[in-house]
Amino acid sequence: MALFGAYGTPNFSRTSSTGGTLTLHRIDWPGIDVLQVFGDGTTSTANDVTLQKAIDSLGSTQGTLWLSPATWDITDDLTFAATTALAIPSGAILDITAAKTVTANGPVLAGPYQIHSGSGTFTYAGLGIEYGKWASGGTNSVTVEDLTVSDDLTVADDAAVGGDLAVTGNTTLTGTLGVTGNTTLSGTLSVTGAITATGGNASMRGYKSGLIVSYKDSDEITVGGGAVEIGDVVYRLESSTDLQLTGMGVDETWYVYVTAPASGLTLSVSELSTSKTSPTWDDAKAGYYNGSSRCIFLLTTTDASVVRPFNSDGHTVLYQYHLVDASSSAPSTTWTDVTLSAPTFEDLVVITQMLGQYVNVSDTNFRWRKNGDTTTTAHVTAFVHSSGRFDSTWLPVIVDSSAKIEIAWLNATTNQIDIYTHGYVIPRGM
Repeated sequence: MALFGAYGTPNFSRTSSTGGTLTLHRIDWPGIDVLQVFGDGTTSTANDVTLQKAIDSLGSTQGTLWLSPATWDITDDLTFAATTALAIPSGAILDITAAKTVTANGPVLAGPYQIHSGSGTFTYAGLGIEYGKWASGGTNSVTVEDLTVSDDLTVADDAAVGGDLAVTGNTTLTGTLGVTGNTTLSGTLSVTGAITATGGNASMRGYKSGLIVSYKDSDEITVGGGAVEIGDVVYRLESSTDLQLTGMGVDETWYVYVTAPASGLTLSVSELSTSKTSPTWDDAKAGYYNGSSRCIFLLTTTDASVVRPFNSDGHTVLYQYHLVDASSSAPSTTWTDVTLSAPTFEDLVVITQMLGQYVNVSDTNFRWRKNGDTTTTAHVTAFVHSSGRFDSTWLPVIVDSSAKIEIAWLNATTNQIDIYTHGYVIPRGM
């Protein structure tokens, strides 16, 4: 350690045990001992007057001010420059008088223990880490400006990120993580707490993991465990849950909804529901919603008013049998409507199979387009050649809100077409 020489007097006096006077050198560390340099070395000068002397002496010069363990009486406003780091060890407490404010624009070097009290205000505007324990009766929360984690991140209590959060490892939450900047998670996310993402490009908004819906029987479906974001909070369903559909009619579209629980983070059957009311896309929420309820799935009923059997991997739904929506149809070159056995949902991608059947010697192409489109070229799906009997194509098509497409032959012909519907793709955001 070097002799102190930049601030204040380098020498100071102390009374010895025999009553004599000792003249000692002040010593320096990378920072400045405020009480020794700008006070009289005793706690009687642990106050705002001594701190203001330190602030004035440093000015805009970069430095660290160290506060001795004591109760520092603050009866006036204090502002520490962005170039000043404030080192506050355990036992040093700024007791701030009502209506007075201490503003730290630079780093505050302190651990998870109390550093201020009183009715006044302590404002931390600098970069770094802020602990909830700094305040009297504070929580175990931790707030950081920007956080980049190149390995795993575990949050056992509450944490808040005031800037961007980037994690390249796995993220495990048992507390609450609040992010006001951009969130990028490259690894696995395990949630037993809550995530709040309220600003920036909050990639947790619209989040959904699991909650795969499966067919159980003629009037029941099962929702698998998983997690879903609603209102910037991620909730979890911890076990598979059965839902019963009542009041089903012929060839209807039904939707599965999740609503945030009144309290806590765990979903139960009470927060799951089915309805024939279709959701609408909400840009701000990044999902399909009906009021405050988020839609996670859609399904259809049969002509017997029961759930149409299906299999799903969470992205695609395949019926347990194909459905014939056109049989030996002989459309002309004029566009003709065909209604597919699929949910009535605008721009839904439906998985079909189109079979062109050779009847006469005419070679021709078969085309389809979304119902209501005006393009004449459209999409060529099947080619029937005079030397062959048929052409079969598996094809995703896009339907309108009535589950319709339009079909036509390119050339006049009596060749025929069969159309089978096998399933559909769950819309992104459900």
